[in-house]
Amino acid sequence: MLLCTVGLVFYLNFSDGTKAIAPLAEVRARDYFYTPGFMFYAILIGIGIASFLELLGEYSSRVFGGKRSWQKALFPLGLVVAILLPVHTGFANFTNNDRAGNYLPWDYAKNILESCDRNAIVFTNGDNDTFPLWFIQEVAKVRTDVRVVNLSLLNTPWYIHQIKDQMHVPIKLSYNEIENLRPARIEGSNNIWRIQDQMVKEIIVNSQANNWNPPVYFSMSVASENRLGLEDHFILQGMAYRIVDSTGKDRMDTGKSYGIFGNPVNFRGLADPRVHKDDNDNRLIGNYIGAMFRLVTTYQREGKNDSALAIAELAVMIRPSEVMWQASAYLAKMYTAIGEIDKVDSLLNASNKDEGEKIALATAQDFITNKQYDQALKVLELAISKYPSSFLALNNLVMLYYQRGDTSSAESLIARYQSANSQDMALMQQLNDMRARIKHSPSPNSEAK
Repeated sequence: MLLCTVGLVFYLNFSDGTKAIAPLAEVRARDYFYTPGFMFYAILIGIGIASFLELLGEYSSRVFGGKRSWQKALFPLGLVVAILLPVHTGFANFTNNDRAGNYLPWDYAKNILESCDRNAIVFTNGDNDTFPLWFIQEVAKVRTDVRVVNLSLLNTPWYIHQIKDQMHVPIKLSYNEIENLRPARIEGSNNIWRIQDQMVKEIIVNSQANNWNPPVYFSMSVASENRLGLEDHFILQGMAYRIVDSTGKDRMDTGKSYGIFGNPVNFRGLADPRVHKDDNDNRLIGNYIGAMFRLVTTYQREGKNDSALAIAELAVMIRPSEVMWQASAYLAKMYTAIGEIDKVDSLLNASNKDEGEKIALATAQDFITNKQYDQALKVLELAISKYPSSFLALNNLVMLYYQRGDTSSAESLIARYQSANSQDMALMQQLNDMRARIKHSPSPNSEAK
């Protein structure tokens, strides 16, 4: 057991967790490396329980003059204890390990593959955004025409040979040239021209020379440092960036992207609170929401406001409460702009107090920044009615009233707030300071009217 636990810490050179090193000290939790140790430990627990019961039986036999009734009673007692230990462990860890209803890896993989044109090549980052794609291709036979190229493995000669010979990825280097590939320092900088960078360039150049046959993509999850600075040649198609000859900023294929983001079936279980989601899952969902709102802004630039609103509503619908509250704030702004303040009310009702307050304040602040004071007033009045204890909502609304010349509404609001919070002396002082600022401020700004 020691070899499979403490021994592995030394053999694999893991940090022992006794020092306050940043979480980046290890890539992720490595508890599964100790599975044999857990099994041996469980066996020892069983042996320990049996030994304890045997000793207890011998003790009871001496104390009670050899009566076997006590010994017979110990067996079911030991059985109950032995059963309760794993049952307790199961209950304690079930939620975090239950995969019922969790379609995130499947849908994520399918969405990336469906974002690509036929016979495409798509570069993926590492294991988490590669293995799901390989699984649904090899097991479920989904979009087997797309060739998935893993950037981490692309640093190894054996993998380069494999994708060249078996997957027919456009690589013109000879066997010896591949074997002799080496990282190189880029002159004038501290950056390294990695083997994966050299191979990405090789594949892209050969595809481009053949009129982009096959088409080449980067998965949306690929980090910017792995994209060779080609972002101006990207067009976002759903969950993948297609590389093209032309250049531009923030371009998007709305037709292809709507096919991915406009269908709720592609995002099963994301908003279901019964489905456990860890930090990696939430980051992935954040990628979804971010891409969907890129589609929203693209539609808005094109004047397709109905389509923009539909995608924004879907993004908020699939969003777990703990991920990107800013999405709801953006939707609240869209609702307010078209006069549907009742839908903003519904949006806030669907949020917890802290999140709802943030949504309302962020929406109002955005309107104020853009000098859309009428819309800001509607949102702030709704916010103070729903969150009467919010000092920030009060402060913003009072200042907006005053800027519009409506000092009576500002004074009335402060008075109501003071009456409701008369026991909070620190708050009373803040309110008195606010009233003093209003009295000594210059004339209201007519621009806010």
